[in-house]
Amino acid sequence: MRRKMYLLAGGPGGSRRTAEQLKAALQECGTAHPSIAYIGTASDDDRAFMNWFVRPLAKAGASAVTLAPLAGRHADEAKAAAVLRSSDAVFISG
Repeated sequence: MRRKMYLLAGGPGGSRRTAEQLKAALQECGTAHPSIAYIGTASDDDRAFMNWFVRPLAKAGASAVTLAPLAGRHADEAKAAAVLRSSDAVFISG
């Protein structure tokens, strides 16, 4: 049986509604504190930009947010695939 993958797309916004939506989406993962694969190709995998999303995802219940390195000089297809396979959800920043 294939495992479900949940895709969270968009930005943290900062509003109460956004926080509620993130929390509801993460609850659908079926685990108390899901791990999140972060895809940041729109920002060239900029870790400072990624960190802007970590806090709202953690407040929503995420246990960890891990970069799947797909862009720039640090792109690593094998590592990105491993991060994606081991995560409960995928967040794509835009």
